[in-house]
Amino acid sequence: MQYVQCSRRCISISEDRIGPGIEFNRRDTCHSAFVNSVGCRPVHPRSIHSVHCRPMFFPRELEFQIFEKAALSSPKDIPRFVLVARRLPRRLQALLYHALTDAVDLGRIPFMNAQKISDILDDPSSNAFAHIQNVMLSDLHGDALDRLLLASPALRNIFLCTMVSEPPTLARLMHLRQLHCRWLDLPYVRRMLPDALSQTCPALTHLAMNDDLPITQHLADEHVWNAAPTLQAIVLLWARQAVFDALLGEDIAILESDVRVVGIFVPNFGMDWQRGCPTEQSFWTAADSWIARRRSGDLHEKAWVVDYATED
Repeated sequence: MQYVQCSRRCISISEDRIGPGIEFNRRDTCHSAFVNSVGCRPVHPRSIHSVHCRPMFFPRELEFQIFEKAALSSPKDIPRFVLVARRLPRRLQALLYHALTDAVDLGRIPFMNAQKISDILDDPSSNAFAHIQNVMLSDLHGDALDRLLLASPALRNIFLCTMVSEPPTLARLMHLRQLHCRWLDLPYVRRMLPDALSQTCPALTHLAMNDDLPITQHLADEHVWNAAPTLQAIVLLWARQAVFDALLGEDIAILESDVRVVGIFVPNFGMDWQRGCPTEQSFWTAADSWIARRRSGDLHEKAWVVDYATED
């Protein structure tokens, strides 16, 4: 165990506290400038029982805030953080599935294939998905998809990559705020929207849609959107110029008359969404900012195409 004494107290550092396999350089304990300013100096082990020698550790809440910030910035490293932060394993494990995808592993959020998700759901003692807030799903369908949603009551953000034959159940998702689906799923969304907003998903405020070719007749049905006043943003996504040209060629009044409806060009939906999970900066936040500017008069009320630059 190494001890470093500052002007007022002694800081104890040991592998027992920072975790196995963690290298700690005693010279890094006090930065040279800090040493010069406060007079830190090495202490001989014989003096460790001095009245001034008291082990000092971060308060538990401060320690959690530090690890939480690191975990959300790099979710894939959470298992390592769990080994290091020995006082906080349960709280950090809950962050492990803060976001999850079965679609594509981009190295930004934890990836788990559909079979592994199903195996966990088959374990009656598991509550691994109880704290999950963001999911991007591609391979889960039907009963497996419904089971995951029912096992994830804390969900706030769902990104469905593939077409569903029937709309997934949204029961118990009282915190669901953002839902992404494909254009081809829009008929199902329209069918479930009034019930979802009034009963099972009262927090749903953001809806996004994308596909190669939009079904504009569904979008043009303004009665659907007028019946959903709690929706704050209706986001149309496209990754190809042809989709944008098709929208411009249609006479769809809602694109200019409803400030909630915006269009965004995003070359890679999946990467943008995954980047937004820890940073909260994605097409969702870009849409919110643009809509606010339309409402305030900073932008023309008919300016429905968002000026959005991604890192991709």
